[in-house]
Amino acid sequence: MKTISSMLRPLALIAAMLALAGLSAALNPSASLAQSPTPTPLPVVLTPTPGAAQAVSEVGSTDGIVLLGAIIVVIIIVPILWKRREWR
Repeated sequence: MKTISSMLRPLALIAAMLALAGLSAALNPSASLAQSPTPTPLPVVLTPTPGAAQAVSEVGSTDGIVLLGAIIVVIIIVPILWKRREWR
């Protein structure tokens, strides 16, 4: 049977998480308070930016993310395969 001192750390962690969740819920406005006073929203007209179709941009490029993902996979997989080779 666990003693009270060994159960103190998990109980303190659970209490801290519950306090954080309660504080977060208390400070964020609910959905009903965030609604606009009019029942239907006013229509929003979006006008396209001139020249946006011709602009070639690399803002959303994922090449760097893919490269970093591959590097992370290699860093993780190589030691696992190395250890597995030593097990045999």
